[in-house]
Amino acid sequence: MSKIVFLSFPFYSHVMPTLTLVRELVSRGEEVIYYSNESFRETIEAMGVTFRSYGHARGMFDNSATTIEVEHPKVLLNYLVPGVIEKSKKIINAILPEVMADNPDYIIRDCDAFWGKQLASVLDVPVLCYVLTFAINKTMIDAAPLYFLENVFRIPPDKGQEYLDSIWKSRLSEELDVMSKQIAMAHGIKDFDALDAFTGREELNIVYTTKEFQPFADTFDESYAFIGPNIRQDRTGVDSRIEEMSGKPFIYISLGSIYTNRPGFYQKCFDAFRDTEWQIVMSIGSLVDIGDIPVPDNFYLSAFHPQMDVLERADVFITHGGYNSVCEAVYNNVPMIMFPQGADQFTISSHLDDMEAGIYVRNSEISPRELRETAYKIYQDKKYKENGDKLNRSFQMSGGVRLAVDSIFSFLRQKGI
Repeated sequence: MSKIVFLSFPFYSHVMPTLTLVRELVSRGEEVIYYSNESFRETIEAMGVTFRSYGHARGMFDNSATTIEVEHPKVLLNYLVPGVIEKSKKIINAILPEVMADNPDYIIRDCDAFWGKQLASVLDVPVLCYVLTFAINKTMIDAAPLYFLENVFRIPPDKGQEYLDSIWKSRLSEELDVMSKQIAMAHGIKDFDALDAFTGREELNIVYTTKEFQPFADTFDESYAFIGPNIRQDRTGVDSRIEEMSGKPFIYISLGSIYTNRPGFYQKCFDAFRDTEWQIVMSIGSLVDIGDIPVPDNFYLSAFHPQMDVLERADVFITHGGYNSVCEAVYNNVPMIMFPQGADQFTISSHLDDMEAGIYVRNSEISPRELRETAYKIYQDKKYKENGDKLNRSFQMSGGVRLAVDSIFSFLRQKGI
């Protein structure tokens, strides 16, 4: 039996997919000490796992939406790099004595938990990381630099091309590394590059997607284990109103749990689908107040709906393109119309659009009529369901957490553990 310190990034969408991995590790004899925020204590301890809290440091994790206008890579790096480093410094100050007392044999960290990389260096123990969405490496950055600037940095294509023309003698990954290192050095960190700002990578990386879904999959070596997404199998059921909608053309609309304060978007949906045959279930989150806006009779609104249960019944999913939501839609073979709001949602939406498994709406000013026509298009054109089904088959055939733990144990044997 080995002892693991498991360092999560304490958001619901980062913690919940790790639970099956933790259960598999425990079932195969590992002792797991799981660090996260206090809100997850009960869930973690219910698995027979030791829970440790990030304590006062949890206040640094802001779950609000942030939008930055970017026309040059350094603008985003100037925002990301200091944030990553300062979080790590404060987390390490908060938990270092406990982690040292835990004396782990190795560390498993979230790709966004840079403090795991630093703690492993301090303790001189192996570290591996898990990536809950698409992985990124420098080869793919250089293979499609404009794609990377547009979908990861959110730089407009014309500005992206202008920047690439200005660095034509260098690879994009090299330029990003130089900028990242300079910013990190100003914050007292020497060992830092661009990938540390966007995603973790270690000697072993557990990636929660399949090679069939991973962009530029052929650029990743054996240090990346693609295990497939974690699909929630729990069901809570739906209420009678949703049951009554079954059998009629059915759209589910949700922008996830963070980017929900979008009253203009909800109004556009009302205008697009009122007085139509469509039955609409809409999750609007807890941040928005639609006030006196009249809700059409064919809409059923709630702060949250049980998404997997609703997707089992849906014909079309209008979504923000968050990775968990996308995978749940693919699993239920529901074609998607995507309105990405932030983070990796632009990359995911672009990739699904390229695969013709969904439609990425790049025009934020889309009219209600155009939105309605897009819904009819994706509902009637069977290629979207067929391509989604191909992805779903790759999910079904993926190795899951058993492959993850097999890969971890193989890695440890190489390290003499």
